[in-house]
Amino acid sequence: MRNGIVLADKPPGMGSTHLVGALRHRLRETYGKIRVGHTGTLDRFASGLMLLPVGRATALAEVFLHADKRYEAWFSFGRFTDTHDPTGRTVQEVSHEAAREFVAAEKPRITEELQRFSLVSRQRPPAFSALKTEGERYSDRARRTGVAEMPRERSVRIYDIGVDGFDEQAARVRVSLSVSGGTYVRAIARDLSELLEFPIHLSELRRTAIGRITLDVDDIWKAPDGPIRMRSLSGALPEWPQVSVEPGQVALIQQGRKVTLRGPLPDPGRDFFLIRGSDGEAVAWAKSQVGGYSYQRVFV
Repeated sequence: MRNGIVLADKPPGMGSTHLVGALRHRLRETYGKIRVGHTGTLDRFASGLMLLPVGRATALAEVFLHADKRYEAWFSFGRFTDTHDPTGRTVQEVSHEAAREFVAAEKPRITEELQRFSLVSRQRPPAFSALKTEGERYSDRARRTGVAEMPRERSVRIYDIGVDGFDEQAARVRVSLSVSGGTYVRAIARDLSELLEFPIHLSELRRTAIGRITLDVDDIWKAPDGPIRMRSLSGALPEWPQVSVEPGQVALIQQGRKVTLRGPLPDPGRDFFLIRGSDGEAVAWAKSQVGGYSYQRVFV
């Protein structure tokens, strides 16, 4: 299978670009030169689910980039950094004893303030981020100039945020979150620090789901050395409507010609759908429209 999606469990300490390169290197042993992309990066210190489209499936990267995400996170008290994570330069710090005392005394307040983030609809991304200004990443510009420019606020959704427990000895709190694509958990740590007027940073982060795809599956790639199993496009997008075509129609689709589809189409303008061949594999990504449909990308 040259076109599909690999579900990867990125380990902490490995860069997202390195992960993509590692997969490309291993797939070359079987397929020769092949294109591999990603559907949104994870910070080097973070771990968890990344979806790596292969071959013509890279056309679907934007679909997953904007999908909802789920995370497990640890917010540590006592240190605030310029990146709001453990890799940054320390901006403010108190003793570990002071941090432990704060967490022990303020657990109800910490819980209340965290839960209030579910009301948030706007977020200011971190100054050190992969977002770009004038073609350059904010993080690269900040390191080059020594000036951390703040990106503009943007719309986000924090559907659910829950406190899973406190580790008073380590002065940290474990949090689970369900958020819209583009939400920065590091920014939540920053904003919590401002609300509580106490230094806090995001010390650990693990992504557990992208859309309906989770880490708890058998075909996950334990990067970088585990066995690789590629998921078909139809298997990676179970929530999308899927319609079938006859074997002889695949060649027509390859030429960009419209064919008669077996099965009802989604409402015009509302949904994407996949067109499958007789073997069940996706041959095209399409969008319904008034009077029929249009191809977004052909995979054969």
